[in-house]
Amino acid sequence: MLDSIYTALTAGGASTLSSILTCYIMRYIFKREETERTRVEIALAEAQERRLAAMEHDIAELSGAFGRHIREDRTQELLTVMRNLERTTGDLSANILNVIRADAAQRAQIEALTTSVADLRDDLKDHMDRCNR
Repeated sequence: MLDSIYTALTAGGASTLSSILTCYIMRYIFKREETERTRVEIALAEAQERRLAAMEHDIAELSGAFGRHIREDRTQELLTVMRNLERTTGDLSANILNVIRADAAQRAQIEALTTSVADLRDDLKDHMDRCNR
């Protein structure tokens, strides 16, 4: 009789211990994923800021060259600069669209990961609730 009670208590204690250990491991994983997601978001924001600064710098340089050519009244050179400016503006527009698309894709991935983590958290909670009954 005492052996069966001891076995039941020991099994219950091991189950509780494994549940607690599982909870701590999942909590560690969730925090690590959240930290990684935050790091990726910050890196993406910094990359976008660098790209935007580079684009603004290119536009400022081209605008300065454009103004000098107007003052010097070099119509043929002005036409060449305008063509280059048009091409660069088209390239910048394409780059901006690529950045927007990449940002949207990364946001979708982040939302999918967030949903996945939430689903895992819910599954773990359900599992823990069933184990604790």
